[in-house]
Amino acid sequence: MDRDVTIRFYEIQPTGNGGLTLEDVLRHLDELPKRDRESDVANSIVLRLEHLEERDGLFLGDITRVQTQNLPGHVTDEENDRLPVNQIGHPAAFCFDPETNCIALQFDIKIGIGRVCDYFKTFADGNAFGHMPILQPDALDRFENETPKRLTVKVARRRNFENAESQLTDFEEMIERMGAWFGAPGVEITVSCRASDEGINKERAVDTIRRWLGLRDEIEGINKISGATIESDEAFNFIKFLLKEHETLDLPDNDPLDGRRRRIRHLRTKYAQHRAYLREFTGAA
Repeated sequence: MDRDVTIRFYEIQPTGNGGLTLEDVLRHLDELPKRDRESDVANSIVLRLEHLEERDGLFLGDITRVQTQNLPGHVTDEENDRLPVNQIGHPAAFCFDPETNCIALQFDIKIGIGRVCDYFKTFADGNAFGHMPILQPDALDRFENETPKRLTVKVARRRNFENAESQLTDFEEMIERMGAWFGAPGVEITVSCRASDEGINKERAVDTIRRWLGLRDEIEGINKISGATIESDEAFNFIKFLLKEHETLDLPDNDPLDGRRRRIRHLRTKYAQHRAYLREFTGAA
């Protein structure tokens, strides 16, 4: 069990008109047998809600990525045998707050927030759930108090645009085409900003930054999302200012149930530390 636990914070945004809320979906999933909770969300990546509890107005749970192929070998005294099970699971704990619509998610490369939202959509009668990374307090103040001059996005692996699970804008598709035309594995694009309607104004600059931050969970390789203002020549890299927590936990060996309890307790504690800010950030305060 991986003891290095990274927590990322997101605001969950229902994209449909009406329909089930995420709170409704979680309650519905909790009523189903565990095998009926499974859903293939992307190229044989199967997720299922493994555990759920409600405490102090929060939903605390654990999502499992079910692995049925490429299982590791079972080590014996004489040789390596096939693992004596049909499937194994990789867990990711979460804490969801219906008051703020914010979720704290244990990050895993195969259980990113985009796939978790796709998983919830499967049980929401078609109602989709978008997500937006939470920035650290005051991270957008420069673009609220100063004048945006330029925005820059750097994509180290352009080919990952092909695997994006959300629809790309014309501009993002242009980035992919330009990289292919030059035969470049990576692309860096800089966009100028203007105060008039002829260019990207302050509001559109903020929206563009948030759009790129959301895509970063779906397109591996976006390693720079920066902005500069007229008042300062120093670029501001927003990736460095996302709200997140990282800690190495003292998890027990070969005791997944106790490990789950400790991971969930850790997420709940970290969410509580940021809850006042998240209520203010989302307007719930």
